[in-house]
Amino acid sequence: MKRSIKNLLLASGVAAFLLLCAGLSFQEELARYARRSMDKSVASAIAKYGASLPDIDAVRLLRINTLEDAPANSRRYRFPRDMPYREAPEMAIVAEHSLSGEEAKAFADTWRHLHLHTGYMAGCFDPHHVIQFRKNRRTVCETITCFMCENTTLPAFPWTALVSFDALSKDAAPSYSKFRELVERHVGKHESNLAEPVSAHLRAPAPK
Repeated sequence: MKRSIKNLLLASGVAAFLLLCAGLSFQEELARYARRSMDKSVASAIAKYGASLPDIDAVRLLRINTLEDAPANSRRYRFPRDMPYREAPEMAIVAEHSLSGEEAKAFADTWRHLHLHTGYMAGCFDPHHVIQFRKNRRTVCETITCFMCENTTLPAFPWTALVSFDALSKDAAPSYSKFRELVERHVGKHESNLAEPVSAHLRAPAPK
């Protein structure tokens, strides 16, 4: 009788251990699947809203700042609920400029020449510029940008994607510099606590 109970307890222990291992394996596989799905979603967003940005007829540019550092009567900009690294639900609009016609199309063409990627990325994200590409008064793509960490957002499923500008490589850096200059010319430059952009301390990855 004692031996039967001992064998039963041993079998139960082995079964519990096997179930635990199976559970851990399932969780790991689920995490890998979620990561692969998100990688595909981000790649799709880069393809759709980067070089292949749809035709637009207007661009709205915003510079935003914290509510504490803006005039009390400033209009508010509300971040998407699913935006990564969102520290506050909204910020104040401190400058705004709209482009239309050929000027908007030229700006969009500059955007299409940028190289967006997820190969390397600064760990911070403190955005102060918003670009809204519009068509027939509807927003086709909204991107929220931090020029100091050189990261920006793109619409993606199931949540907003965070990607980086290539501001380092010989082929991509001129397009990025032109894009930044255009944005800051129209709505101004945010005075950051950082002395210089993150890319100033990085080296472009070696070609594969």
